[in-house]
Amino acid sequence: MAITPLDKAAELRPGNLSVFFYRGLAYDESGDPERAVKEYAESLNLAKSIGMDSAELRINLGNSLMKLDYLKEAAYDYQRALEIDPRNGAAHLGLGRALLRTGKYEEALKNFRRCDELGYSNSSLPFVKALALNGLGRKDEAREELDTLIKSSSSATKVEARLIKMAEDLKNDLK
Repeated sequence: MAITPLDKAAELRPGNLSVFFYRGLAYDESGDPERAVKEYAESLNLAKSIGMDSAELRINLGNSLMKLDYLKEAAYDYQRALEIDPRNGAAHLGLGRALLRTGKYEEALKNFRRCDELGYSNSSLPFVKALALNGLGRKDEAREELDTLIKSSSSATKVEARLIKMAEDLKNDLK
């Protein structure tokens, strides 16, 4: 596991913010978002102590917080990432997802549309846009987004089968 060498690196270089960032990433990818949040927070504290901040770190921290249902905290980190880099599509997508889960459909949709404007591509984008549109009562537009996703399944190999199934189920519910 990648964490063992990173633990050794943290012992050797306890003030190195990159070590904590990569430990957070390793914990996140191994399914331990609680430990990931702790590592990302330590990396952030070290960065702030030298007057730095990072959009990538804030996005990763936000993603881990979302997994733990800390939606308000996640939204804060995504917003902070956007203050650092307003053109960061991943931050707009993350913020949109946090807003979607709190029922702020219009704000969520604005962030998802900003992803489109920036040319940011993510296979789940049509699905989350459809969820926001559905939340706003705009079922026809939601179906159009779902159609886009479902049609892409034949040409885009990266689209997950589970996502397509969820899109098909939601489209059937909108009838």
